[in-house]
Amino acid sequence: MIETPTTAATPTIAVSNDQPLFDEPIEILISGCPPTTTVAVTTTMPLADGTYQSVLTYNTDETGCVNLATTAPTEPFVPEPSPMAPFWAMQRIDETPNADHTETVHTVEASLSVAIAGQACCTKTIERTIVTDDVSRTPLQGDCVGDLWLSTEAEAAPGVIVLGGSEGGYPPQLPVGLLASRGYAVAAPAYFGVEGLPETLEEIDIRTLDPVLDALQTHPKVRDTNIAIIGWSRGAELALTSAARDPRLSTAISWAGSPLRFDGVPDGFRSPQPAWTDRTGPMDALALNPPPSFLIRAGRSLLTRSPFSLHQLYLRALTTASKETQDAALIDLDQIAGTTLLFSGGDDRLWPSTRLCEFASERFDADVVHQSYPRAGHALGVPYRPLGGSTVGPPMIPGVQLALGGEPYANATASADAWVTMLSVLASVSSKQSC
Repeated sequence: MIETPTTAATPTIAVSNDQPLFDEPIEILISGCPPTTTVAVTTTMPLADGTYQSVLTYNTDETGCVNLATTAPTEPFVPEPSPMAPFWAMQRIDETPNADHTETVHTVEASLSVAIAGQACCTKTIERTIVTDDVSRTPLQGDCVGDLWLSTEAEAAPGVIVLGGSEGGYPPQLPVGLLASRGYAVAAPAYFGVEGLPETLEEIDIRTLDPVLDALQTHPKVRDTNIAIIGWSRGAELALTSAARDPRLSTAISWAGSPLRFDGVPDGFRSPQPAWTDRTGPMDALALNPPPSFLIRAGRSLLTRSPFSLHQLYLRALTTASKETQDAALIDLDQIAGTTLLFSGGDDRLWPSTRLCEFASERFDADVVHQSYPRAGHALGVPYRPLGGSTVGPPMIPGVQLALGGEPYANATASADAWVTMLSVLASVSSKQSC
């Protein structure tokens, strides 16, 4: 805990830990400022895809201090104190990439600066760790496209597979590097959008993860049983489907995902092909058939340059499908060997993740845990990452971004709570393995 100075001094920034893991909260105390005055806190941090920054305004107390754990910023408005607000409130200010997916980013430096009346008066640098130095990154062995992240000090690390969503390519280093830094052997495969794999999220063979599981099970430093799988968004469909068909996957975790399968995501406005296939052909899924109003709304978003929501398209696919079609598209969560953990945002505007998770969790007797965050959107995940722009996603068409929903504060608090829950479940599985 940071102690508040008892005497006046020049402005300073004190932190409880200046070298934390990226997902660890820290305390921040600003002291030595004039009493009851306004200070601006600017925080700047580079990440792989560009540079991020936040500017928050606080009022000092009678002693000239601001404890971010007990004081909420006045601008932008945050409903209650949030000690990590300088980090999650960041927005990207420079889209020039600082690294590509082949470069392992171990740490990033976050620079905090306090200004009074427009004049900077003190700074502090925090080194946030994404990947600890003991973690190595090597290609997955066998017929796999992806990497294995594993501590060189590990003797029998529990295995985890991490899957990205409809953006394709390799999963981001957040969260892969953090989980590896916490002692897990993390397989990070691509399943489309990489040379040698399908270009779009269509007709993905569900067996694509079989060699990934084989690689984990045969690695000398990885425990060969009770492997967990984690998927984000559309990747959660693959994660849940895989866990339901392969008993080697003991735990399945879905972030803003769906326990029902949908059609794929084409490149452009053509009719989608099935997202998933198995040895018999396309797997049953809910069809995405845009009504005429869909194109009208898309055109309106194009003219107004406003974010476009796909929520109604996916909801329509669910509600207009027959019971037989719904049942066929529903992933059998009862077949998952261990815990199934579903996280969703009640204000998810990309698709109705809460409605989809409720639909499934009400139909199974298995160990299914659904945690919904009513005010959060689609951008659930690693806590204390930049979420200032989390209400919108990448462009669907030039100039029109996808609506993701939620507000930055709601997305930030939901992510922090869900992340702790996930780590607790993974730790529980790991402790059972070691007994």
